[in-house]
Amino acid sequence: MFDFKRYSEVPDGPKVQPATGVYEYADPRNEQAVLKRWSPVLEKLGIEVYRIEKVPTATIRITIDGIDWDLGPMDMSKHYDVPSTVYQKYMAALSAGVPFMWYLWAEELPQRPLLKAFDDAPVWKSETFSTPSPTRKVDPIFIGVIPTGPDRGIWCMLGKWFH
Repeated sequence: MFDFKRYSEVPDGPKVQPATGVYEYADPRNEQAVLKRWSPVLEKLGIEVYRIEKVPTATIRITIDGIDWDLGPMDMSKHYDVPSTVYQKYMAALSAGVPFMWYLWAEELPQRPLLKAFDDAPVWKSETFSTPSPTRKVDPIFIGVIPTGPDRGIWCMLGKWFH
Protein backbone atom coordinates (compact mmCIF):
# COMPACT_ATOMS: atom_id res chain seq x y z
CA MET A 1 0.00 0.00 0.00
CA PHE A 2 1.19 3.50 -0.79
CA ASP A 3 2.62 5.34 2.20
CA PHE A 4 0.99 8.78 1.98
CA LYS A 5 2.61 10.02 5.20
CA ARG A 6 6.12 9.26 4.02
CA TYR A 7 5.49 10.86 0.62
CA SER A 8 4.06 14.02 2.15
CA GLU A 9 7.26 14.49 4.21
CA VAL A 10 9.41 14.71 1.09
CA PRO A 11 10.69 18.28 0.60
CA ASP A 12 8.75 19.99 -2.19
CA GLY A 13 6.34 17.02 -2.17
CA PRO A 14 2.60 17.62 -2.08
CA LYS A 15 1.02 17.79 1.35
CA VAL A 16 -1.85 15.52 0.27
CA GLN A 17 -3.88 13.49 2.69
CA PRO A 18 -6.02 10.61 1.42
CA ALA A 19 -9.77 11.14 1.42
CA THR A 20 -11.47 8.87 3.92
CA GLY A 21 -14.59 7.08 2.78
CA VAL A 22 -13.91 7.68 -0.92
CA TYR A 23 -12.51 4.72 -2.82
CA GLU A 24 -11.76 3.83 -6.40
CA TYR A 25 -14.59 1.82 -7.95
CA ALA A 26 -12.44 -1.35 -8.07
CA ASP A 27 -11.91 -1.18 -4.30
CA PRO A 28 -14.19 -3.68 -2.51
CA ARG A 29 -15.01 -1.02 0.12
CA ASN A 30 -16.52 1.33 -2.49
CA GLU A 31 -20.06 -0.11 -2.61
CA GLN A 32 -20.57 0.18 1.14
CA ALA A 33 -19.01 3.67 1.18
CA VAL A 34 -21.39 4.88 -1.56
CA LEU A 35 -24.34 3.28 0.23
CA LYS A 36 -23.32 4.92 3.52
CA ARG A 37 -22.93 8.29 1.80
CA TRP A 38 -26.38 8.25 0.14
CA SER A 39 -28.49 6.28 2.65
CA PRO A 40 -29.48 9.32 4.79
CA VAL A 41 -30.66 11.25 1.70
CA LEU A 42 -32.53 8.26 0.26
CA GLU A 43 -34.20 7.53 3.61
CA LYS A 44 -35.28 11.17 3.99
CA LEU A 45 -36.86 11.03 0.51
CA GLY A 46 -38.62 7.73 1.20
CA ILE A 47 -36.56 5.86 -1.39
CA GLU A 48 -35.96 2.21 -0.56
CA VAL A 49 -32.55 0.68 -1.33
CA TYR A 50 -33.48 -2.57 -3.01
CA ARG A 51 -30.10 -4.19 -3.69
CA ILE A 52 -26.57 -3.67 -4.97
CA GLU A 53 -26.35 -5.49 -8.27
CA LYS A 54 -25.11 -5.56 -11.84
CA VAL A 55 -27.29 -3.46 -14.17
CA PRO A 56 -29.03 -5.60 -16.81
CA THR A 57 -28.43 -4.62 -20.43
CA ALA A 58 -31.51 -6.52 -21.67
CA THR A 59 -34.86 -7.52 -20.20
CA ILE A 60 -34.63 -10.15 -17.48
CA ARG A 61 -37.26 -11.92 -15.37
CA ILE A 62 -37.02 -11.01 -11.66
CA THR A 63 -39.14 -11.67 -8.58
CA ILE A 64 -39.87 -8.67 -6.35
CA ASP A 65 -42.28 -8.94 -3.41
CA GLY A 66 -43.19 -12.46 -4.57
CA ILE A 67 -44.35 -11.22 -7.99
CA ASP A 68 -42.62 -11.94 -11.31
CA TRP A 69 -41.62 -8.87 -13.30
CA ASP A 70 -39.93 -8.26 -16.66
CA LEU A 71 -37.18 -5.78 -15.81
CA GLY A 72 -34.83 -3.94 -18.16
CA PRO A 73 -33.19 -0.63 -18.93
CA MET A 74 -35.53 2.27 -19.70
CA ASP A 75 -35.72 3.59 -23.23
CA MET A 76 -34.77 7.26 -22.83
CA SER A 77 -36.73 8.19 -25.97
CA LYS A 78 -39.99 6.71 -24.64
CA HIS A 79 -42.57 8.45 -22.44
CA TYR A 80 -43.43 6.66 -19.16
CA ASP A 81 -46.52 7.47 -17.09
CA VAL A 82 -45.91 7.50 -13.34
CA PRO A 83 -48.07 8.59 -10.38
CA SER A 84 -47.42 12.14 -9.19
CA THR A 85 -45.97 10.82 -5.90
CA VAL A 86 -43.34 8.84 -7.85
CA TYR A 87 -42.57 11.83 -10.06
CA GLN A 88 -42.15 14.08 -7.00
CA LYS A 89 -39.83 11.51 -5.35
CA TYR A 90 -37.75 11.32 -8.55
CA MET A 91 -37.49 15.11 -8.86
CA ALA A 92 -36.61 15.45 -5.16
CA ALA A 93 -33.80 12.90 -5.60
CA LEU A 94 -32.41 14.84 -8.57
CA SER A 95 -32.64 18.10 -6.60
CA ALA A 96 -30.78 16.45 -3.71
CA GLY A 97 -27.99 15.50 -6.11
CA VAL A 98 -28.53 11.74 -6.04
CA PRO A 99 -26.26 10.61 -8.89
CA PHE A 100 -28.49 8.15 -10.72
CA MET A 101 -26.70 6.85 -13.80
CA TRP A 102 -29.11 4.15 -15.00
CA TYR A 103 -32.88 3.68 -14.80
CA LEU A 104 -34.72 0.37 -14.84
CA TRP A 105 -38.38 -0.30 -15.59
CA ALA A 106 -40.23 -3.48 -14.68
CA GLU A 107 -43.66 -4.59 -15.82
CA GLU A 108 -45.77 -7.19 -14.07
CA LEU A 109 -47.24 -9.34 -16.79
CA PRO A 110 -49.15 -12.31 -15.41
CA GLN A 111 -48.45 -15.47 -17.33
CA ARG A 112 -51.18 -17.83 -18.45
CA PRO A 113 -50.62 -21.58 -18.24
CA LEU A 114 -50.35 -23.63 -21.41
CA LEU A 115 -53.40 -25.91 -21.42
CA LYS A 116 -54.54 -28.53 -23.85
CA ALA A 117 -57.95 -30.22 -23.78
CA PHE A 118 -58.24 -34.00 -23.42
CA ASP A 119 -59.32 -35.82 -26.57
CA ASP A 120 -62.86 -36.30 -25.27
CA ALA A 121 -63.29 -32.76 -23.92
CA PRO A 122 -65.37 -30.22 -25.85
CA VAL A 123 -63.24 -27.67 -27.66
CA TRP A 124 -64.11 -23.99 -27.30
CA LYS A 125 -63.89 -21.89 -30.42
CA SER A 126 -61.46 -19.00 -30.22
CA GLU A 127 -64.13 -16.43 -31.11
CA THR A 128 -65.87 -17.17 -27.81
CA PHE A 129 -62.94 -15.71 -25.89
CA SER A 130 -62.10 -12.05 -25.72
CA THR A 131 -58.48 -11.16 -26.28
CA PRO A 132 -56.70 -8.85 -23.83
CA SER A 133 -56.77 -5.21 -24.82
CA PRO A 134 -53.47 -4.00 -26.28
CA THR A 135 -53.97 -0.75 -24.33
CA ARG A 136 -54.16 -2.56 -20.98
CA LYS A 137 -52.11 -0.71 -18.43
CA VAL A 138 -49.26 -2.71 -16.99
CA ASP A 139 -48.24 -2.65 -13.35
CA PRO A 140 -44.76 -1.10 -13.22
CA ILE A 141 -41.73 -0.63 -11.00
CA PHE A 142 -39.33 2.30 -11.47
CA ILE A 143 -35.73 1.92 -10.21
CA GLY A 144 -32.87 4.43 -10.27
CA VAL A 145 -29.32 3.09 -10.01
CA ILE A 146 -26.45 4.91 -8.28
CA PRO A 147 -23.18 3.71 -9.82
CA THR A 148 -20.64 1.88 -7.69
CA GLY A 149 -18.61 0.42 -10.57
CA PRO A 150 -18.80 -0.39 -14.25
CA ASP A 151 -22.37 -1.56 -15.02
CA ARG A 152 -23.02 -2.06 -11.29
CA GLY A 153 -24.76 0.00 -8.67
CA ILE A 154 -27.23 0.56 -5.87
CA TRP A 155 -30.79 -0.14 -7.04
CA CYS A 156 -33.11 2.49 -5.53
CA MET A 157 -36.85 1.81 -5.64
CA LEU A 158 -38.44 5.06 -6.82
CA GLY A 159 -41.90 3.57 -7.22
CA LYS A 160 -43.95 0.41 -7.57
CA TRP A 161 -47.68 0.42 -8.08
CA PHE A 162 -50.64 -1.50 -9.43
CA HIS A 163 -53.23 0.01 -11.79
